[in-house]
Amino acid sequence: IEQNEILMRALSMPHSPRCYQEQLWLLESGNGTLAKVDLNERKLETVAKLPGFTRGIDFWGNLAFIGLSQVRETAVFTGMPITQLQERICGVWVVNVLTGETIAFLRFEEGVQEIFSVAVLPNIRFPEIIEWNENLLASSYVLPDEALAETVQPTSEIAISETHLVKGNQFYQEGKLIEAIAEYQECLKLQPDLTIAQYNLGVALGDNQQYEAAINVLQQVINTEPDNAEAHNSLAYAYSQKGDLEAAIKHYEEAINLNGSFAKAHFNLGMTLLKNGDFKRGFAECEWRWKTSEFTPFQCPHPRWKGEDIMDKTLLIHTEQGAGDAIQFIRYIPLVAKRCQRIILVCTPELIPIFKSVPGIDKLMPAGELQLSEFDVYVPLMSLPYIFDTTLETIPVGIPYLKYPNTNSIKLPDALYKVGIVWGGSPTHKNDHNRSCKLTDFLPILQVPGVQFYSLQKGERTQELTQLSRDIQIEDMSSQLNNYADTAAIIDRLDLVISVDTSVAHLAGALGKPVWTLLCFNADWRWLQEVENTPWYPTMKLFRQSQSREWQEVVEKVQAELWEIMGKKMIISVE
Repeated sequence: IEQNEILMRALSMPHSPRCYQEQLWLLESGNGTLAKVDLNERKLETVAKLPGFTRGIDFWGNLAFIGLSQVRETAVFTGMPITQLQERICGVWVVNVLTGETIAFLRFEEGVQEIFSVAVLPNIRFPEIIEWNENLLASSYVLPDEALAETVQPTSEIAISETHLVKGNQFYQEGKLIEAIAEYQECLKLQPDLTIAQYNLGVALGDNQQYEAAINVLQQVINTEPDNAEAHNSLAYAYSQKGDLEAAIKHYEEAINLNGSFAKAHFNLGMTLLKNGDFKRGFAECEWRWKTSEFTPFQCPHPRWKGEDIMDKTLLIHTEQGAGDAIQFIRYIPLVAKRCQRIILVCTPELIPIFKSVPGIDKLMPAGELQLSEFDVYVPLMSLPYIFDTTLETIPVGIPYLKYPNTNSIKLPDALYKVGIVWGGSPTHKNDHNRSCKLTDFLPILQVPGVQFYSLQKGERTQELTQLSRDIQIEDMSSQLNNYADTAAIIDRLDLVISVDTSVAHLAGALGKPVWTLLCFNADWRWLQEVENTPWYPTMKLFRQSQSREWQEVVEKVQAELWEIMGKKMIISVE
């Protein structure tokens, strides 16, 4: 401004310029992007591409809160990239400005089409935006005396109960479930029929794994409000976690009958149907995941593949969720290759070396390096079972379907019986507190004589190895595990892998190696119910908890089977 100098030109409807952390940020609304300007080089760097008309931004730490509008169909936007999006969303997107990754989002399904400004108000729970106009204030925020005279003032008990309700909600948002439950219960002592408090209590009890209590409370809500779709969904969740899948399916279906566009209920129903073995319906319902807040759809102007023959086109397949999911469903690639000309697979870097062994993939690359010109259509990897109408009987089970690169030079010393162990998955997984255990829980297994154990554990949990007594010898292989190809090379040299529900268990199964998988009480859908074997991996055996968070019984079963194997090994060795 001081020098009257133009620093950047040819921007697409620039909006909401902000100086933050000594950098200039702006929104290119015509492109639907967040960008920052290098003032020295006079270059624009796109940080994130968003699914709407970007307008309004604020920052908090390393997060940018960005307003998105659907944009009216007018000639103003003719020819702009924003008009090429198949769907333009209204909401607020939260983006990590360091990585460009979407951290969270708020999406308005209806009622709101445009956002003009966004402001982060730390520690303000109930903001109000008003225009300073006396007439407006008088009509909006002040009741006339005659109306006030007719109102019934709340009793002290009602005021106190509502205070407990607010406190309970706050504790729940902070993840303090026990405190939240206590506050909801105090609220209900004063207002026993307050439905919102009953519902919140039921949800909190379910999240705290008090499923029987949650079922009782949520059933009371439904008795009062039989058309409450949210209550049916939450009740179904409690039943599913308890293991009563038929009751869960019944209430998920009722929630959907009451609200056909209830995406979360559709997705939950899909997961429950899959666990119950109904893959055809289950995978179809799971396609609703993209309309829930837990999943961010792949934003792309190209059409999504639905299974049709595209022998003249290049198909992009992108992984989603965890590495274990990618390893489990990569088996579908050879089937896909029969219907298209070329396949590009986008996945995390640590999976690329092991996925090079999958026939049918023409190009592997990490996210962030892809150009739209490189492909014609796209599909999420975990939608392939739905596209191929997968049932329990038609799962592709050509094992092994992964191979480690022959260039790997990892060697293990000779031993009577070599076993790899993994006791913990990703700490960021939402169910990690249930599916992972401590290394000390494995002690009965580690005391079986004649076995040489190798730790395939990575991350902070490897520190647990130092807590074991010196008479228990475990080789820590973590320094050699740079990617899944390294892990596969070690697994290939083992006799057995013993693991909780992690990506390493999937990898061992995909390699066709014997693997024993220890499952929590309410295990993931893919392991079905009660069975000891899985149709996904013929060489895998499942060991299940009989009650929540109780590993002793599971470990003792594993120990007994390992003792049996070693007994036979030692007899043969002596002979």
